[in-house]
Amino acid sequence: MLLPALLLLLPAAAEPGAMLSFFPVHKEFEDVGCVGSGPDDVGPGYYETFNQSSLDACKTFCIFNVACVGIEYSHEYNDRCRVWTRPEGVGGTVDLIGYVCLKYNHTISEGNYCKRFVRVQPCYGLEHEDCYRCLEEAPLG
Repeated sequence: MLLPALLLLLPAAAEPGAMLSFFPVHKEFEDVGCVGSGPDDVGPGYYETFNQSSLDACKTFCIFNVACVGIEYSHEYNDRCRVWTRPEGVGGTVDLIGYVCLKYNHTISEGNYCKRFVRVQPCYGLEHEDCYRCLEEAPLG
């Protein structure tokens, strides 16, 4: 009986296991760029731009940014990585050769970020979805 009582005393943030996932906005996920509410809605302040060597590196930048709602990546165009932080999220896509647009979702506790994570498979059985399990959450700040 002592063990269950001890488990009840642990804060929720100490229980690793939050899921992190990247998935296409629409069925087409290649040769598309991210947009807000429409084709012309890519306003300033929607994303931060980085040069990253791979799509996985771009995903890592997103995971470590608590405001991230999605990514846009192109290896063909200077390894451009855009970490989308638009509060309303990524609303759609436009045709853009050489780019990938993915939404990001997670179950990390509010006020925390994922400090360490690992890729897991299968990923909900959905095609073109990429999932990670958070091994350690930490408080912001």
